[in-house]
Amino acid sequence: MNIIFLDFDGVINNNDDLITEESILTLKKIIHEYQAKVVVISSWIMDGREERKRKIREFLDKLGIHNIDFINQNLIGTFENAELNYRLLGIADYLLNNPQIDYLILDDEYDDEYNRLNLNHLKTNMDTGLVLSDYNKVAFKKPDLFILSQISIQENDLNRNKRVY
Repeated sequence: MNIIFLDFDGVINNNDDLITEESILTLKKIIHEYQAKVVVISSWIMDGREERKRKIREFLDKLGIHNIDFINQNLIGTFENAELNYRLLGIADYLLNNPQIDYLILDDEYDDEYNRLNLNHLKTNMDTGLVLSDYNKVAFKKPDLFILSQISIQENDLNRNKRVY
C-alpha cells in the first residue's frame, strides 16, 4: 500500500490561501497512479475533535479525495534529545505501526527535520502549492525503521504520559 502524508498549506493551497486547480489535479493524479491513501498531517487537525476531522473528510470528499486517515496529533517525543513536533511524531508513529507500506510526505516545510529522520519528503513551493512538474519527483519508499525506532514517542495524556514505544 502507498501512503501520502499530506500537509494542506503550501501543498493544496498557495501562499494566498487559495486552493489551486493544478494542485488538486496533481494530487489526484498521484493518488490514482500510485493507488495511494492520504493521511492528513496538516495543522488543520490540531484541535483534535472528531467534528474537525469530519469537516476535513467532507472537504476532501468534495475535492474527489476519498480514502483518507489522520495522524495522531496528540503525541510528544524526542530524537537525539531534541523535541519533535506533532507532525514528525505522528508520521513516525504511523510508519512504525504500518512498516509494510511505502510512503511519501508532501509538505512545504520541515526540510531539516525530515532529512535528519531520513523521511521521504517532497518539498512543495509555498507560493504555488503542488504543481504538475512535482509529479516527476514522486517516489514512494519504505520507512527507515532503524531511525524511527530511536524516536521516543509518548501519548500526550492530560492526566499522565504513557509510553507508546
